[in-house]
Amino acid sequence: MEDNHISESPESRGQVGIFWIIDGDIAGYGLDSCAGENYGDFKIYPGDHYGTWNDICRESQELLLYAYDYFPRGRIAYNVVKDLYLIYIDRCIDTELSRRSLVERFKIPANHEFKYDIHYSCNGCLNLVEHLFN
Repeated sequence: MEDNHISESPESRGQVGIFWIIDGDIAGYGLDSCAGENYGDFKIYPGDHYGTWNDICRESQELLLYAYDYFPRGRIAYNVVKDLYLIYIDRCIDTELSRRSLVERFKIPANHEFKYDIHYSCNGCLNLVEHLFN
């Protein structure tokens, strides 16, 4: 599933965005960090996963069968105070390959960190956590 919505600006420092990993492919949206929406000390992509899911489904109709949180997902935010990109990623897709692919796809410079947040957990991971604690 190729996404043509991620900016290809050659002078880009890096991008902020939201993404899903669907069958090994990155689907999502991004824009240059300088054009991101202000959110405290951060620049973020102005959309959220819930509100953007229908746009992703328009590109691939079979995805309409799934809720926005079914597939592993994440967000890339830029901390302007620390000059640091934070890549929030679901634990189930946190592999060396997915890390490299995300850094390349969103043109993230060396000043970045990967982080986990329960908010960016897919349906399968949430069900596993629920099962472990019940």
